[in-house]
Amino acid sequence: MKRLAVILMIGAFSACQKSAAPSGEAQTCPVAKVSVSTLEAPLRGLIFARTENRELKERFEAQESKQREKTLEMMEEYKSLQKNGKFEVDLKKQLANPDFEEYRLVTETVQSLVKKELAGVIQNLFKDKYTVVIEQNFGDNIVYAKCQVPDITNDVREFLVRGNPAK
Repeated sequence: MKRLAVILMIGAFSACQKSAAPSGEAQTCPVAKVSVSTLEAPLRGLIFARTENRELKERFEAQESKQREKTLEMMEEYKSLQKNGKFEVDLKKQLANPDFEEYRLVTETVQSLVKKELAGVIQNLFKDKYTVVIEQNFGDNIVYAKCQVPDITNDVREFLVRGNPAK
């Protein structure tokens, strides 16, 4: 997957070099970066506000609650083990959580809907301005770029706050 992203970035950067403006003019870049984790909550809110996602919202919230409870349980168990001076943890017991598979499936579904919604928002907001939009975490590893890679996270967040979701 990273290899594909690198190939796409190289293609976009070469397109950037070919379309470079004459010297003295500002150069535009067909590549942008966005922080998906920063925008996840407002995008999830848009997704869950739709009537067709009501059941998904309930399942997601129930699974989030169960995971929080399980985490608190594990923390309390670790604290009690530390107080008793023995720190033997039964990992099979901890990892054999039947709810984890449901949590994983619901979370993956929500994540895919968040990315789909984000793609729609970016397309709606920026039209054909960018050829490639990379996730900021991956984009932070760029060592060299012929053009500056703009961060569009704040633009997307402002768009979402104004209430102009992608259709």
